[in-house]
Amino acid sequence: MSRRQFDSTENAELRAKIDEAKRLLPMPSLMRRLAYDEKHIGKTALCPFHSDQHPSFSVFQKNGGWFHRCFVGCSSGDEIAFLVKHFGISRREAIRRYLEMAGFPTHSPKSPEYPEHPESPESPGFPEYPVPPVSEGHARVKTLAQSRTTRAKDFGSSCVT
Repeated sequence: MSRRQFDSTENAELRAKIDEAKRLLPMPSLMRRLAYDEKHIGKTALCPFHSDQHPSFSVFQKNGGWFHRCFVGCSSGDEIAFLVKHFGISRREAIRRYLEMAGFPTHSPKSPEYPEHPESPESPGFPEYPVPPVSEGHARVKTLAQSRTTRAKDFGSSCVT
């Protein structure tokens, strides 16, 4: 299967999920879930993104889908565009959050090829491992390094070779 075919299939699946999410969580419901007051939800509303004294915002249905629009120019678009503006995030992240809010799982189903690892028991801290004794060879290298440093200092050299 070519990369292009894979992408179109993947995009079709994503599009289907988004369409279903829009059915389950339309713009007015999304705004309520995000704790927006009713004065920000409606055909004639106050914009939630800027200080608004006169209604300049609209939440409306067109061609079966929900949209929002600020007539001052703050934001416009569908539910995903609303989340981009609300959270200040990328479109990709907004899609992920929207699908999650609409009840779609965030992870793909677990693969049978890679089963989950059993939970490891909780430990109060790092396990205590015995510290291995310093080997005789390691001790000699350490002593040699210290003696070279001492000799270099004795001769006034700042370079240790």
